[in-house]
Amino acid sequence: MKKLILSATIVFFSSAWLRAQTAEDVYKAETASWYGLDYTHAYFITTFDFPDPYDLKSKFRAWNELVLMESEKYNLDKFFNKEVIPNIDMINKRNDKIKLKGRITDDDFLSSHLDREKIREIVFSYNTEDDEPGIGLVFIVESLSKPNVKGAYWVTFFDIKSRKVITTERFLGKAGGFGLRNYWAKSYFNVMVEAGKEYQ
Repeated sequence: MKKLILSATIVFFSSAWLRAQTAEDVYKAETASWYGLDYTHAYFITTFDFPDPYDLKSKFRAWNELVLMESEKYNLDKFFNKEVIPNIDMINKRNDKIKLKGRITDDDFLSSHLDREKIREIVFSYNTEDDEPGIGLVFIVESLSKPNVKGAYWVTFFDIKSRKVITTERFLGKAGGFGLRNYWAKSYFNVMVEAGKEYQ
């Protein structure tokens, strides 16, 4: 009898865990944690358009903080139809360690270099051990391409505790505006709008 109860318990929790890994749970979730914009695997095209690596690196935090400072515009709650709680410290620390040598390039073929398997590897490398369980949302930046006037982002929902990707999709966002910060912020704003339509 004890073995039967134990088996039933294992099946119950295994089933619950599997259900939590489906896209349907992303739609139904009332909350999600916003981990921010992950630039650790991004390429920046071209060398003419990104002439100052130090200025570029300073923008990684600026782009993440802009989402929080102008939350009425970058309204993640509205876009994704749930309460989205900021939790960007881990991604900021990862972005701070980026070495830009080789990342600023004239090779536009590198504007598309990630796939779903690589996204899973990136998310699994996150340090989320001390975070609350639930669903995480991160934009993994693939490239900012001035010739294409677009940024490429993998909009990714994942299970925080297991670090397993639930769903990930690639979106292109048109850039625009004055200054390096605002020009590329427009690209991820447009992705927020478009990706959010998938979760209404």
